[in-house]
Amino acid sequence: MIEALLQTILGPLGGTLAGLGAVIAALVLGRWQGAKSERNKRNADEIKAQERGRQAVRDGRASGNTPDERVRNNDGMW
Repeated sequence: MIEALLQTILGPLGGTLAGLGAVIAALVLGRWQGAKSERNKRNADEIKAQERGRQAVRDGRASGNTPDERVRNNDGMW
């Protein structure tokens, strides 16, 4: 519809420019959405890693060992 309106107003060059502009806009928006999706995925992975670390600390504290025993047991596991 926009392309037809531009063709009547500006002629064939206007329609071509409108089509080209639509393609460029679609590419830019697609790239932006992809980057946003990747950023969200990275943030979710980071949150999961933090939660796994917190759970490991809780498990270590609940093991009944003293802090120095936990260090000795953990030494060399890195």
